[in-house]
Amino acid sequence: KTIDFKYNDIAFAGENVVMYDEAMCRMYSFTGKERFNYTFEKKINSLIPIKDDMFIIAGDTAIEEIELK
Repeated sequence: KTIDFKYNDIAFAGENVVMYDEAMCRMYSFTGKERFNYTFEKKINSLIPIKDDMFIIAGDTAIEEIELK
């Protein structure tokens, strides 16, 4: 699959590939299916995989948990 956006960091969690920059986060399965695509209002400093489908996003002023369904 061709990646059509710029990202600052990449992480692997279970069968997911997670790419993100300061505001946008995209997650794909290893088969190329997009599982998550979102632009956050706050800056993303770090994205930490907790489980295959659960992640912590740390920003300048907040920490949020996201879970894929």
